[in-house]
Amino acid sequence: MTDVAEARREECDDAILQADWRTYSGLCLVTAGTLMQEVLLTRVFSVTMWYHFAFLAVSLAMFGMTVGALTVYLQPKAFAGAGRRERIGVAAFMFAVTSVVSIVVHLNVPVRMSFSLPGVASLTFNYLLMSLPFYFSGICVCAVLTAWPERAGRLYAADLAGAALGCLGVLAGLNAGGVAGTVFGIGVLGAVGALLLSRGEALHRLRRQSVILCVVLLLLAVADGISARSNRPLIRLRWAKNMWEPRPLYEKWNSFSRVAVWGNEETPDLPTSEGLSSTYKFPHPMRVLTLAIDEDATTPLIGFHGNWRDLDYLKYDVKYLCYWLRPGGSDLIIGAGGGRAVLSALLFNAKSGRAVEANPAVLNALLNRFGGVTGHLDRYSGVKFINDEGRSYVARQKIGEYDVIEASFVDTWAATAAGAFSLPEKSLLTVQGGELFPLRPTPPRHFALFPLFPSRIPGSSLHPSFRRLPVFPGRRAAPPRRCGGGTG
Repeated sequence: MTDVAEARREECDDAILQADWRTYSGLCLVTAGTLMQEVLLTRVFSVTMWYHFAFLAVSLAMFGMTVGALTVYLQPKAFAGAGRRERIGVAAFMFAVTSVVSIVVHLNVPVRMSFSLPGVASLTFNYLLMSLPFYFSGICVCAVLTAWPERAGRLYAADLAGAALGCLGVLAGLNAGGVAGTVFGIGVLGAVGALLLSRGEALHRLRRQSVILCVVLLLLAVADGISARSNRPLIRLRWAKNMWEPRPLYEKWNSFSRVAVWGNEETPDLPTSEGLSSTYKFPHPMRVLTLAIDEDATTPLIGFHGNWRDLDYLKYDVKYLCYWLRPGGSDLIIGAGGGRAVLSALLFNAKSGRAVEANPAVLNALLNRFGGVTGHLDRYSGVKFINDEGRSYVARQKIGEYDVIEASFVDTWAATAAGAFSLPEKSLLTVQGGELFPLRPTPPRHFALFPLFPSRIPGSSLHPSFRRLPVFPGRRAAPPRRCGGGTG
């Protein structure tokens, strides 16, 4: 009987050591979570630091996973034999834990952006903290790929499949649950991956811990979704670009940017505008909210209820000079933003107007959440808001149909999920984008005005159509941050 039991135990151990569907599935989930974490960081860094720091996410992933792979390489005995499954499972479990903890800590700790000892220490701390999930993911992935070399092809296919699913999953996660929902989802993927990779009776405790972690993260995700409806999410951004951030009236994350709105819906305030003379005096305060894209580019949501005299100041804004030249025409507005350009077009009796906005979160804030403040501009006759990228939309249009094409401050300073310098406006302000606008408009009633930040765009990359248009130094004229240098 002893020999029979021993033989069965050896067969069981051999089965545990073999790669099966659970191994492939667990590896797929861990790599999906890893790619989701990496892409998520491009969005988070664009808000908490600057858009060019989104490249840091790639560096973190490469650094962390390389150190994890070196750990497996330098300790081959620790990842061989019966202990292999345990260490792979523990690595997947720790990936799930650190992916959540690192993001939560980062959102609540300021990152000092300065060439000083505190600044270097702050960046180093955040760098090491954010690399921890990739370190444990590197251990898990490397250990799995090297443990079964005869099935390396299939395992690598599962790795790539997980990475592809992760790229899609982060887009869905950001749109549905923001940063909190996405990071909880990453943790769930890691916990389920640890459960699948932990086989054998000896790993019963690790499997139980993985199940508990998975349930806790799911409950937190549900609780965060419920509390977010009342604008009190469990996890929220408290520090951005080394500045404390109060709780916004509205917040929405997506693959384009993070959109937030601040202000008091009931208390009037004096509006501001980048193109007004400093000597202009507002007759009376108005209801004004501030919509911010990635904490940097801002635009006002102007309270409007049909009294056009309240908007007289827009007639003296240099950005809207084009409406003086061609009033009462058919207008195309690229970058609807907070709707200020649309109000300007209506103020000059535009017979029709199309406002193109790439970010659906901006349109949701303007037309739905704060539609009662802004006057539901989409309900005006002849006004149509279009959720599309400006260059793509213009390429499909007949430019001669419009009397005015207005694109004031088409800049966001927001890195999309595609990478650090994949700003939403970059595709428009290029040589190829400029070719969509003729140097000498035909018919002659066509006029376009493009005030923008000249230092933001290299002159050699601009098409002559843009270089010859009136350009106003918005950086010098930008008013205080709460309502300056933004879109629309």
